Amino acid sequence: MGAEWVVTIGAVCAALIPVTLVARGIYRAWKRVDAFLEDWNGEPARPGRAEVPAMPKRMQLVEDRLTKLEEAVHRG
Repeated sequence: MGAEWVVTIGAVCAALIPVTLVARGIYRAWKRVDAFLEDWNGEPARPGRAEVPAMPKRMQLVEDRLTKLEEAVHRG
């Protein structure tokens, strides 16, 4: 009876290792997706911290600056 328990516990542990590795991989991938979405959506201003604009707003700011630069080049 004692050896059967050892074999059973070993089999359960051996089965949990791949499950744990897959779960850890999924968790790491999700953390990267979550960080990307936080950057994309931005963050509102909080006490002591400035606003972090969302990606569409940042892209619009870059386009506005580029338009001004193009106008300045064409005038000069």
